[in-house]
Amino acid sequence: MLTKIYLTSAEQKQFSSLSEELKEGWKVTDQEITYKDTPERFKMRLSFLHVHDPKLLAFKEQLQEVEDKASAVALLEAMDLSDVHQPDLAQLFFTLGPDAVTSFIGGMLTSAKNDKDIEGVAALSMIRNQLIKSLALHFAS
Repeated sequence: MLTKIYLTSAEQKQFSSLSEELKEGWKVTDQEITYKDTPERFKMRLSFLHVHDPKLLAFKEQLQEVEDKASAVALLEAMDLSDVHQPDLAQLFFTLGPDAVTSFIGGMLTSAKNDKDIEGVAALSMIRNQLIKSLALHFAS
């Protein structure tokens, strides 16, 4: 079970406003955003996106038409990802990049109502943490 949650300072404020019951048992770790994404890098990652789920294939086509990360996040928030296999999810979050994942985490924290919601935030925060480390290694900001 996850017990560590990587949160930016803004996310930590959101998290602190949750009930004590939801916050119980989590070790909050500062998440610094050390990677600056660009539209060019996003388009490059999008060109590498190789998913199998029909829902994500359609989403990929929609992503190719969006002009900004906010639109991509809005599309993502409208999707039910519960039945999407982990390899496809990993590809999706890599493609979207840390900025979009950060927006998604913020939305999840706003609507968190139970332990399962916080577990989802923790899992996504861990993915973002690894994504930032990986991209920062390969692309100088």
